[in-house]
This record gives sequence, C-alpha cells and structure tokens, in this order.
Amino acid sequence: LLGQQREGREKYADALSIYDGIVKRFSSTTSNRHGDARSAADNIRRPTLSLSAYQVTLPGLKLPVSLSWRNVKQLTWKLRRVDPFLGKGYPDSTDAYQGGAVEKTWSETLEVKTAYAPGSRNFELELPSPGLFILEASGDGLTARDFALQSQIAVVTKSDRKQVQVFVS
Repeated sequence: LLGQQREGREKYADALSIYDGIVKRFSSTTSNRHGDARSAADNIRRPTLSLSAYQVTLPGLKLPVSLSWRNVKQLTWKLRRVDPFLGKGYPDSTDAYQGGAVEKTWSETLEVKTAYAPGSRNFELELPSPGLFILEASGDGLTARDFALQSQIAVVTKSDRKQVQVFVS
C-alpha cells in the first residue's frame, strides 16, 4: 500500500525501496505480499515501449502518432515503405512485412521528470508520398511498430444484416 502511494505521487525510487524491502524481509512462503512486491518492482524497472499511428491519412495531411515509454533513454526511428501485396502470414501484422526501402531515419533522446517514470508524447509525422509504410521505433532492446498509410482513396461502407453498400471516391 505504501509503495502504491509513492507510485501515485511519482516517487518511483521510494516505491522501489519499499518493494525491495518487503522482498528482502519476507519469504514467499510466509507472506502473501512478497509476490506482489516483487511484481510491482519488476514493473517499475522493466523497459517498455509502445507506438500507435492513426494509420490512414490523406496527402497533404500529417499522420498523428502516439508514443509511450518507460526506462528507455534513446530511440532510433525508421520509416520503411512496404508493398501491401508482399505480406507473409497475417497481413494485418507489421511482422508480415520484412525489408522495404527505408525512406527516413532519425534519433531522439527521451526525457522524463524522475527516474523510472513513464513518459508519453504525441506528434505529427509527414509521410513522403502516398503508399504503405511501417513506422518503427527502437531503443534499449525494444522495438515498436505500426502501419502508416497515405492514400487518396476514401471508402465509406453502410451495412445492415442483409447487405453492405460500399462507396469509393
């Protein structure tokens, strides 16, 4: 409970001290809080990285991107163009598309207010031209990917139980 209060106040080093004290002092066989404290400490220490792109944008508009991380200091970004017809396996997974021409790369340093604190930010990315891309962020042994599609085609569907109408422009 004290560790959770410290986390809620963004005092992650203090929370770790409390969790580590519980793990050292009590045995997993004699305390039902030992496992909880170990798990909470692991969650604070574990690096995480998550990336989400809006996925579809029109030419001339920027793609909204959301990034969240914990315990990652340096990121390397890649924007790769992929052929939508060359996906292997599940075509809705970025893992289905290997290779692809790298259109753009850049690096950045991520900052947080305190040690072990999670961070997040939103930004807009300009895609170089229409097509399917995979946006990839890598750092501290972690990689996050998402699709980015720029298309001039708009599709609207209207459906009920018996039929589907599709409008394409």
